[in-house]
Amino acid sequence: MILKGYCFYNRKVGSYSLPQFETLEKNDKVEIMQRTFIVTTDVNVKRELSESDLCYVGTFDDKAGKFEMLDKPEFLCNFSLGGKEDVKS
Repeated sequence: MILKGYCFYNRKVGSYSLPQFETLEKNDKVEIMQRTFIVTTDVNVKRELSESDLCYVGTFDDKAGKFEMLDKPEFLCNFSLGGKEDVKS
């Protein structure tokens, strides 16, 4: 199965999180993160998301054990404390 890799880039700190590999397509991952940002009441989650960009980093084939990473992470979206998000079109 081919899994897609996603990570967060924390703009405040200037570093990337460890990638997480999932079956979700990019647009589905963005939609889930938007919903999480809107509905969460956890102040820490909102603050962390508001300081971060969601990025796509590549794929992992779990049968072959092979990573295919992008040269540079692809920006997908970011969130602001006001609840509005910027999304790559």
